[in-house]
Amino acid sequence: MIFLFRVFFLSAIFVNAGVALYSTEFDKRLTETSLQNLQKKVAVELKDAGATTALFLAYENGTCKAGRVFEIKPSKEKFDYKNTVFPLGKSSVALVSLMALNMQECGLLKVSSNVSSYFSKFRTSHGNVNGVTFENLLSQTAGVPYLADKIPLDSSAEEFLDTLAQMNFSISGTSYYPSVASQAVACYGLAYLFENSSKDLKKSFVRASRKYLFTPLKIDVVKFRNYDKWSFPVASFALSLEGIEHWLVCETSKNPPILTATYIASRRSKFSIDSPFSNGWQKVENAPMEAVCMKSSHNVNIIYRTGNDSFALSLFVKDGDEKKLSKIFSRIIERVNLLLTENKN
Repeated sequence: MIFLFRVFFLSAIFVNAGVALYSTEFDKRLTETSLQNLQKKVAVELKDAGATTALFLAYENGTCKAGRVFEIKPSKEKFDYKNTVFPLGKSSVALVSLMALNMQECGLLKVSSNVSSYFSKFRTSHGNVNGVTFENLLSQTAGVPYLADKIPLDSSAEEFLDTLAQMNFSISGTSYYPSVASQAVACYGLAYLFENSSKDLKKSFVRASRKYLFTPLKIDVVKFRNYDKWSFPVASFALSLEGIEHWLVCETSKNPPILTATYIASRRSKFSIDSPFSNGWQKVENAPMEAVCMKSSHNVNIIYRTGNDSFALSLFVKDGDEKKLSKIFSRIIERVNLLLTENKN
């Protein structure tokens, strides 16, 4: 039997968020009953996938609309809401793009400007890095060659950048290629801007993310994973339930704790050429409105936006078969799309 843990308590900031003063499109189309039915289907599928624990979260305009912790294989110990962390994997890039915008707001850079003018370690003997922007790198349209992802993972950040300098880039902004290396360069560039005399860009990235991302969002519990790989910053973050809540509030609130709602939303829709990605977010095909998602091996995050209203749905999972989880994540997107379409009228 699947054990559904009690609906988790909400911290005061969310409990006191207040009742919406008007009915949104999401209120009409994603009812409490439809979200509960979705949770039940997901719970059954997670058990089959071998998951042990999962978080199901739905946020609308900065307020929690649904939230549940699934303890599929309950342990004798009570679930630790404050300290249990869920790795974001490559979904970390969506948070990095928030960090970049906040650093821009603080006057450290322009995300649409030439990275090499800020970051002297980003260079190549073959040229073609001129014109590469932070947005290009995070959206994987910077022309980074496919061989860059084949650099030995145990290389240091400096070794990674030195090896990358020997490679020939395509012209930035002319093509899309899924590249972890591209996003890693953006992360190390942000670290360098924060501490340009640093001898350890990984440590500088950690300190920069605390100052320009986690502290402003009031995320206290954060762990850093994959530190032994050059790709570290691309999949580094692991957050607690409360930390994930604070992130979703920032993504959907009309009055976010950093930047503006319009500014935050715009970074998710800067698609170019044939790229399905914008600053870490992927376009959701066949959605009835503007929609993006971010999927990693053990989480999926979807954000819908219509007018000035935003709705986010996230599922974070502990353990489980990655292939089965990937299918579950895809079905969640399909089901929410269907709910939004069926209940349109």
